[in-house]
Amino acid sequence: MVLYSGILAIIFAGLVFLGCKKEDTNHSSFMSVYETTCLKGICAFAVVLCHIFAYYNQGIAMKVFNKSAYIPVAMFFLFTGYGLIISVDKKKNYLDGFLVNRLGKLYLPLWGSLIINEMLRFLLNSKREYSFLTIIRDISGLNAVWFFAVILIYYIAFFSIWKITRGNRAITVLIIFTIVQCVGCCLLKMGKQYYTSSFGFVLGMLLAREKKNDFSNLKKLVYTVKNNISLCILIMAAVAVSGVAYYRYHDEIFIGQLFLRNLLGIIIISLILMFLYHYKIGNHFSEMLGRYSYEIYLLHPTAILAVRTGRLCTLPPWCQVIAIIAITIAEAVVLHELSKRLLSLKRG
Repeated sequence: MVLYSGILAIIFAGLVFLGCKKEDTNHSSFMSVYETTCLKGICAFAVVLCHIFAYYNQGIAMKVFNKSAYIPVAMFFLFTGYGLIISVDKKKNYLDGFLVNRLGKLYLPLWGSLIINEMLRFLLNSKREYSFLTIIRDISGLNAVWFFAVILIYYIAFFSIWKITRGNRAITVLIIFTIVQCVGCCLLKMGKQYYTSSFGFVLGMLLAREKKNDFSNLKKLVYTVKNNISLCILIMAAVAVSGVAYYRYHDEIFIGQLFLRNLLGIIIISLILMFLYHYKIGNHFSEMLGRYSYEIYLLHPTAILAVRTGRLCTLPPWCQVIAIIAITIAEAVVLHELSKRLLSLKRG
């Protein structure tokens, strides 16, 4: 399995760096629609690999990789928050029908995934117990993968806040909302997954405001880091300390763990953004995955469970991994196209 883990790591590296080029002097590709779509695909694939290796490879490298899954999810939220601010600034009537449209885009794929997941369980003979309560929870999204709830919460929060106020004041309110819900969940020792990646929304919105200033603060940060060795050492030390502490206390919920987890995520994402400012990435495969990224997030947990507990569980582990990836992508393509057609019929 170690050999096949290495092969998958090479494939993932190819997904990231194939087609990578140095940015032009105007940095025109930075946070473009094409680049963010490709990055969504890379993040989705990274999350699938993280969850797969949680079951199939328990080496120290894979444990660290698995516990870092919240960072690509936070990146996905960052692109969502960035897109919301760019759109609301460009379109005067952007909030008209916002919740109806966004909830449709959230729930149609969710309900479609429930049908596809049940078909997959039947085909692979993977059993599940049902009750009236589980069916209601499935339909409402309460049983969905946790990031569904985070997106739903932030769509409602964004809509409510921007109806009252706009601009920097609205983003400030959302930052306070993020801190309150994160600390609240931490103190109540509930929903650890719900608050660990939500800072991505705020980073995305701040980055969108930066675009109005031609990313001036980001340019200053890049220049400062490149030309200050002591700052580079400090950043590396912060990553090392927060990373070791976070992985040591990963399964415990307390304020210090929340701080370390978010600090580590913010530092790593900031370094990724600095890299993207100088290099444009993207290729046909990552763009394809990006178009189906939301469906991949929805479908891959059931694909993993169905393969591990169904008819395919007798296959060698590397065959199971290939089956999970292939089934997830195939299901995502079908679900995305069906949802898109249904939404277009609704608009028509």
